[in-house]
Amino acid sequence: SMKSIDLVIKLRQATGIDVPLAVLLQRDSVGEMASYLGRKQAAAWSPIVPIQSHGQQPPLFCIHPVGGNVLCYAPLAAALGDDQPVYGVQARGVDGTDEPLATMEAMVDEYLVAIRTIQPSGPYHFAAWSSGGIIAYEIARRLIEDCEPVATVALFDSLAPALMQIDIEDDAMILSELVRFLNRFYH
Repeated sequence: SMKSIDLVIKLRQATGIDVPLAVLLQRDSVGEMASYLGRKQAAAWSPIVPIQSHGQQPPLFCIHPVGGNVLCYAPLAAALGDDQPVYGVQARGVDGTDEPLATMEAMVDEYLVAIRTIQPSGPYHFAAWSSGGIIAYEIARRLIEDCEPVATVALFDSLAPALMQIDIEDDAMILSELVRFLNRFYH
């Protein structure tokens, strides 16, 4: 996934075109990528990355882990089969073109608007890996608060906010807990 981000940055530097990560997933060959770049179709940025946009099942929205990238969900989409639409929800700034959002509330607000462009009403299905679980939990909580049904919130290697004994409204506490968590694995 870091190589994908490096590729997006190098493409922007070489061509001046902001290439969304979704384009990497949607183009199967160098020729298709060259055609895309040749037409200079720089799409507006969106947190939604269509990993697999076809199928008859309700969409599954996969929320990014700490790095902000959603390419980690491509194997999950493949394993779920051709009938399951899977959309990644990536973090603003992951491609280096925008500043990341500063608060959990801002992230959830932006993600809810984008999710509702794909699926205007529930029941909703979410999956999240690692720190993305906190974001998925808050998205689901907000949808339920808005009287929208949420059918699935699948968390992979995530700690529920209640188990972490943190206030999900306190962004500083969430970041502090995240740093503590990451230090256990990288030091």
